[in-house]
Amino acid sequence: MGIALFSVCNGMMTVYAEFTESMPNYPAAHSMDTEWFALDAEGKIALFDSDEGGAVPRSNQKIWQAARIDSVDMFFSEIAKAQANPLVYVKTPSTSLVDALTFKTLQTQIDEAVNLAGQICGTRYGPERGQVTHLTWPTLEQYELYSLLLLLESERVIPLLRSGQENLDNYIVRFTGEPVVVYMDRCQVLTIQKLVNRGMILAGKALGIANYPSATLFGFYCYNYSSFGAPAPYSRKGEPLFPICLEDLPEHLQDLISWTWFDDLKFSQCSVIQPIEHMKCSTWRNSKWWIDSHGREHKQHPPYKSHQIM
Repeated sequence: MGIALFSVCNGMMTVYAEFTESMPNYPAAHSMDTEWFALDAEGKIALFDSDEGGAVPRSNQKIWQAARIDSVDMFFSEIAKAQANPLVYVKTPSTSLVDALTFKTLQTQIDEAVNLAGQICGTRYGPERGQVTHLTWPTLEQYELYSLLLLLESERVIPLLRSGQENLDNYIVRFTGEPVVVYMDRCQVLTIQKLVNRGMILAGKALGIANYPSATLFGFYCYNYSSFGAPAPYSRKGEPLFPICLEDLPEHLQDLISWTWFDDLKFSQCSVIQPIEHMKCSTWRNSKWWIDSHGREHKQHPPYKSHQIM
């Protein structure tokens, strides 16, 4: 995913269950910084962000080797590829999003992007400012808005969003029901403006780089690692209104996600999760020191049963 021209994240669908119990801070030990997916006992799916110090299940290495799934974008791209259709449906009803989308917000974001792009494209630095003169800036047509929620006039608009943009990710998320609301990772500013002018895009909002809170919109439970020590438990940062389930996925993706399975946990009941308690994990420099979900320190990882070792 690229860098946003600008980001607007102002509390979209903030239905979170924050874990507020304080954990002690420990010296930082490593930086693996990866995203991974897991399954719970009810067949629900969660996205985990290890940030600087979170333990990562060994099974994630197999998933990465098989399909390079390490983000929401790659997750949906894999679904789109499996079904040979870029349109991916999620259970979240479009009616739950409509009130947060306005024409004014989207038009303001378009105008700001165009103005900023114009300033950048019109800027040239000479040697007197210590800058090289041969920089080639992108044209305005190449500028994009990121993490877009769009209210469309009808489904006939969806193919037009991708027209002439071969570099787009190969999926568009369609929320359930009417009116038509879709999510795109990114789209050219001028394409959006043209469709707005034709009355095909009625309202919208650019959320910025897709992560929290937008992953909950798609049905994922969201956990991240927020301690400065390594490795402490993950905290739940978001709960979906309509969870995505294993049975919703293509068969091969069901197999992949099932490799990381918390068969004795329910994400809906767990505000914190320490994966080391449940399966063999990788940590920075294979450190054996860790903090359990109750805040207790351990010098060795626990023994694992055969099905917990990948």
